[in-house]
Amino acid sequence: MRSAVEIDIRINILLGIFLCSLLTAGCGQPIKNSWGNFRAYYNTYYNAEKNYQAGLEKVRDQPVTLDPAKPIRIHPSPIQAGKADFEQAIEKAAKIIRKFPDSKWTDDALFLIGKSYYYQQEFFAALQKFEELRNASESAEMERQAIIWKGRTLLELENYSEGISFLENELVQYPNDWPDGKKAEIRIIFAQHQVMLEHWQEAESAFLTALPDIENNKLLGRTYFLYGQVLERLGRYGEAYIAFSRVSKNFVDFEFGYWGEMKRADVARKNDKLDLALSIYKKLRADDKNVDRISTINYEIARTLEMKGNVTEAERRYKDLLYKSSTRNIGSISGKIYFRLGIINSEYHHNFRRAAAYFDTSSSVSNKPNINSNTPDAQTMADAFGQYVGLKNRIARADSLLHLGSLTALQLDSAIADIRRKKRQALLEQQESKSNRKLANRELANDNNQQLASGEYGFLNYRSAQFVQRGISEFRVRWGNRPLVDNWRRIEVVRQSASGEEEIVAKKTRKNITADSLAVDFSLDDIPRNEQAKTALHKEKANARYELGNLFFFTLNMPDSARSYFRKVTNSSPSKSLRARAMYSLYESYNTQENTESLNYWKDRILKQYPNSEYAHAIRNKGSEINEAFAEDSNSVLRKKYQHIVSSEHYSTPTALRKLALANRSSALAPHIYYEAIERYIHRAKNEEALADSTGIFTAVIANSDNSAKKSFESSAWDSVRFALGQFDTTFTNASQQKKVAAMRSFLEEQRKAGDITTCKEQGISLTILPDKETFLSTVDYPQKLERKSISGEVVYRFTLSSDGSIESYTLESTRTSLGIEEAFEDAFDESLRFGSLPDTVTADRIRCTIRFPIRQ
Repeated sequence: MRSAVEIDIRINILLGIFLCSLLTAGCGQPIKNSWGNFRAYYNTYYNAEKNYQAGLEKVRDQPVTLDPAKPIRIHPSPIQAGKADFEQAIEKAAKIIRKFPDSKWTDDALFLIGKSYYYQQEFFAALQKFEELRNASESAEMERQAIIWKGRTLLELENYSEGISFLENELVQYPNDWPDGKKAEIRIIFAQHQVMLEHWQEAESAFLTALPDIENNKLLGRTYFLYGQVLERLGRYGEAYIAFSRVSKNFVDFEFGYWGEMKRADVARKNDKLDLALSIYKKLRADDKNVDRISTINYEIARTLEMKGNVTEAERRYKDLLYKSSTRNIGSISGKIYFRLGIINSEYHHNFRRAAAYFDTSSSVSNKPNINSNTPDAQTMADAFGQYVGLKNRIARADSLLHLGSLTALQLDSAIADIRRKKRQALLEQQESKSNRKLANRELANDNNQQLASGEYGFLNYRSAQFVQRGISEFRVRWGNRPLVDNWRRIEVVRQSASGEEEIVAKKTRKNITADSLAVDFSLDDIPRNEQAKTALHKEKANARYELGNLFFFTLNMPDSARSYFRKVTNSSPSKSLRARAMYSLYESYNTQENTESLNYWKDRILKQYPNSEYAHAIRNKGSEINEAFAEDSNSVLRKKYQHIVSSEHYSTPTALRKLALANRSSALAPHIYYEAIERYIHRAKNEEALADSTGIFTAVIANSDNSAKKSFESSAWDSVRFALGQFDTTFTNASQQKKVAAMRSFLEEQRKAGDITTCKEQGISLTILPDKETFLSTVDYPQKLERKSISGEVVYRFTLSSDGSIESYTLESTRTSLGIEEAFEDAFDESLRFGSLPDTVTADRIRCTIRFPIRQ
């Protein structure tokens, strides 16, 4: 046996070896550094890491939300969670850098601070730390992590171009001995930057290269999801189907698994594999985990049936989703359901009134349908069909009035009686419907224990406007539009028998009939009594038909219906200008479909019947240049937008054309559209100043040496021309129209220099109105339609005067309204406005002054 002394010696030797290994961390390493690393880890970094992990757990505990209509993030974006934990992690990691700058944990601490800032959404601070880490660290792994996290941070900062440049450079320089998995992760971040800039082809190529080397299964599943979205954008639905099929196979969370299957069915539909899509949806519906999403799945099943052509069954299912009490979570998709019902009623049933109601409801719900950008949204459709209903009502009103205006007195009385009877019947049916709804609502209220307290609205519910209106309706159902006086029956008999002339009886009857009793929006006073009134109604009807044609053609994309209304206008409108416009609309509608025979027919009619119109001018002149450009360009959307603008003929048409050209400046059509905008600006400016027409505009003005022509170029309308010329010059530098634009700019500049005259402001004087301003204002005869209306404000005019105070010209400086106020002032200028002579201090022959006139009725 060994002695106790020998045993003690061996124990001391082992203890010394243990202490040596603990303090030196290997032979040749200084004890000081090892002890510093030991203290840095256990005193600080260990606790900082614990705080960071605690914050990260709180982030991961948040429910995953996903919008499949938008490109997803492969690396989840930071959310507001664990902020206090990340703050403590930053503070403790910062101590390592301050107290142990030579510790081996410095890089880890810097990396931890950067990630904590990232999850706190302090992205600029995070970016700075990742850049410091990449520059300071000698560790290849830390350098790779810095690249990955800097790419992620630039993604959150939306610095996509910088992110692409940075990551592309790193991928080119990526060392061959570094792991392929990290290179793949850098590549998918690079692809996400491309996606955000909608560079779909570049993103697809990056994903395709990276996918085989991604090592993390969850990251791989998310990558397949975004890859599928990119392929879907590229229209490669078969490949997208395969990508979405691989999402749930890579252990992603439930949200990604569910939406991966939903997107798989969606791209199957887009690839015309409707039965395959139905089978996927039915499988999802049978999964108990999807019980809270059963309504959404049922909606997609109904939508697929609609796409298969089974519209009746789809409509039934849509209505079941809306109205069956067993439906759950319907609010999230109700907007989509109402939208599809609107489409079915408009395209399948051709019931535009009901379609308008469905679209209006769809637009008003909180969760609106998520519709492809090429499809009008619910609000646009609601507005369009609402406009349709309004225009149809205008036509019906005009027809009714014209019909009533053609009747004799006895026939009119009979018609009124028939209208009253129908109105009463409609009110009765409406009341019965209200009663049924009231009963249903009462039963529902009883079920939910939400009954109103009795007497809440006072005796006979007189405090409730709803109940009062209901009582009025019930009274009219029983008694009609009778006066609320005693002995009303006898009074009516005496009144009618007092006159033996049927015309007097008819007049008395008309006086007591209102729009409510006639069931149309007019009173008997609106019935036309002469040819002038009938012509006005025919014009109103023709205008409504023309607007309906525009609505069908441009908004609803129904050109056949549009042409039907345009033809009605050309055949019946009493307005020559409207007939010419309708013909031009027919010409443009056939131009979009390249129907040469019909196109030439309407072209010849316009040139023959309206040879001097702006439409004939457009066909002859601009047609040769801009139509050739359209013929060479396949952008049908731009073509439609252009045709919509030029057919509207509004004051803002030049501006609309200019904006359209700028929004599509990469198109070869843009300079042609912009140049037409310039021509229309010039035409508008000349019309405002009563100059010659737009044909040969500049040659006509140059030939006129009259001073009045020169001064006409000083107005806000001509300022718009100058602005447009300058913008064209800098935007379309190589356009074929550049020489024309340069000549126009040069001419206008010369005219401006020639027309420079002094102003009242420069001379320090004010004009004197004779006898005084108040007297002049009293001569302004405002339009009759403004009577009893409260209107305030001012109009601003710029006057050019000769030395004796006589007016040479005036120009409106404020915005012209549609109320006729400016016209009233201008009439008063011509008849009543006089100025005193200019002061002797003014030596110029002419002077220009701006005057503000208050609007006073």
